[in-house]
Amino acid sequence: MLGNQIVWQKSSWEVELALPGLFLAAHRAEVMSTSIFEYDREAHLRQVAEEKMAEGYREGKIAGILDILAELGSVPDDVIRRIQSEKNISVLTGWLKLAAKCESMNEFVRRM
Repeated sequence: MLGNQIVWQKSSWEVELALPGLFLAAHRAEVMSTSIFEYDREAHLRQVAEEKMAEGYREGKIAGILDILAELGSVPDDVIRRIQSEKNISVLTGWLKLAAKCESMNEFVRRM
């Protein structure tokens, strides 16, 4: 307690500078375990990059499907919404292959 009493007798700017040090000293083990074990910056950045890449891959599939379908004619709004809302890459891949094989929009809609 004596250390705390001495700090509080100092000027306000000295107290502000001392408080983080007091907190870290009192909670050193917790601070160290949090900074070392709970947050891995590299892993976090890898995860974010993987998520962004997967989303870009998904968006590319969607764009490909819609481009091919546009060659067949006007793409109905409900078909566009259904394609854009699909999250499963396997389904999108199947639709991309299907769009490449179909000879009409009606055939694609019927088979999707």
